[in-house]
Amino acid sequence: SRYVDSLLITTLATSDERNVALYAVDNSNNLSEPVVVSVTPGQSHIYAIVESITAEPYSGGIRLTWDNPNRVDMAVEVLLQDSTENYVTYATFTGNASEGIGVKFTGLEPVRSYFGVYVRDRWGNRTPVKYYTIVPKPYLIRPYLADRTSFPVPQFFDHPLYMDMSELTYEVWVRRREPQSFIVSTIMGIDDPKSMLLCIYDNGVGAYAGTWLWGPRAELETWYHIAFVYDGSMLRLYVNGKQEASAPRSGYIDISIKYPGDPAFMIGQSIGARYFDGEMNDIRVWSVARTQDQIRANMFGAVDPSTPGLIANWRFDDGEGTVIRDYSPNGYDITASEPFEWVLAPTTPASLEEFDE
Repeated sequence: SRYVDSLLITTLATSDERNVALYAVDNSNNLSEPVVVSVTPGQSHIYAIVESITAEPYSGGIRLTWDNPNRVDMAVEVLLQDSTENYVTYATFTGNASEGIGVKFTGLEPVRSYFGVYVRDRWGNRTPVKYYTIVPKPYLIRPYLADRTSFPVPQFFDHPLYMDMSELTYEVWVRRREPQSFIVSTIMGIDDPKSMLLCIYDNGVGAYAGTWLWGPRAELETWYHIAFVYDGSMLRLYVNGKQEASAPRSGYIDISIKYPGDPAFMIGQSIGARYFDGEMNDIRVWSVARTQDQIRANMFGAVDPSTPGLIANWRFDDGEGTVIRDYSPNGYDITASEPFEWVLAPTTPASLEEFDE
């Protein structure tokens, strides 16, 4: 082109000196004599990216983070040493985000594993491999609630202790697996203004008890701890130990409601449909208003079954069958409405520090 007087070569990866031959070509494809120019390219950004990579254990796998301030189109390739001591492709993460995170989970055992990581650009240039020795964190076996699986709690229906409750707390760990089929995907409770409901509403955490409280977006493949508390005068919604919303409320809460032909208090479903797609862990129902300090102190690990006010505690750790054991003294075991699959899932966070990363 008569308007272009420069040439940019971007496919070179290393800063080795090399010769470049330049020709001028006319419309008849006649070539001039070459002019040979010695150039020293700048080093490709992929080398800085691979140097920035950090690797740490993840549940059944590995978690990587890296910096890409120049937003280069690239791929992070992860290798895993197999039983023959050869490194095979384990995962590939692509993109050009300025800060990258890659998590790979395939249910690896919590034993010493050997990983390799390198970065390549879109022209096939690749960095040397960085090697890591990592022991993956353990994983959970949890029921995968999908399609039309739910857990009715018939023990609550018409129960006199649960008709007029001046205090109530729900607690649960949830992890969404698929985009929602419904605007509302129910976690637990009753969709009635006289009761309390926890749900994912239009991808955000929602709580309803005559008025709506809204929390942050619930991303896919991520564990969230959610608590919904009524203390007789206020409703409070906590996500990962942080209060996200509150609203005044008076009167009693009724979790004993039963509709004709349709159970009311359910886990993973509310009236009609609104199913949850994902995993749940350590569901607790309390007849007391748990404080923020109590919620934060007891998010991780099992709660003592003798703790005052504990109505039910379904840990969802049975590992087989369709019956979920209640660890509270009440023994409110529940049975799935439809068959479901037990699957490997990442562990829930082990401390508040993991939410601050």
